[in-house]
Amino acid sequence: MRKEWTKNHTYITLGIVAAVIMIYIISFMTLIKPAQEEVGTKVQKVSMYEKQLQKVDSQANSKNELTEEDKALNLLVPPKKSPDDVLRKLQQAATAAKVTIEYVGTEGQEQLEKVEDEQTEGLPQEQYVIDVYAGKLNDIHHFLDGIQKSERLITIDTLSIQQTADQATASLQIKTYAQR
Repeated sequence: MRKEWTKNHTYITLGIVAAVIMIYIISFMTLIKPAQEEVGTKVQKVSMYEKQLQKVDSQANSKNELTEEDKALNLLVPPKKSPDDVLRKLQQAATAAKVTIEYVGTEGQEQLEKVEDEQTEGLPQEQYVIDVYAGKLNDIHHFLDGIQKSERLITIDTLSIQQTADQATASLQIKTYAQR
């Protein structure tokens, strides 16, 4: 029972081939092309993260290799606020100048918040109030020189000195700085 190939069979075969091609094009447009685009974006993200990782690694390596200038800057303006270091430097200056530190404190909390609000640009600051006394005015002068010669950046905002017959007292308001 062999049948002859008719025009109908040709049309049906062409219709099936056209339907298969249409199904392939539709599936390519809806499934394969978006998947290829997603793979492309993932490759871009991976390369971006690799570049960031290389940048962080190079920065970490460069931080380990601080230049002399960077080391001097870290002494002058440390990376973090360190009140214990400030107190140590003040005590060293006081001991060398034969001055007694009577009081060291920070500004009140309202004052600190006010200063932080004003301090939108520049280095972070820490303010201290210091009261010292000594037997001679010259000793207070040596104490101020010790603060000035300190390897840390310290600015004196206000200075009040009083002298009596047996002692001299000074009240200072100073600022220290830290890197961001």
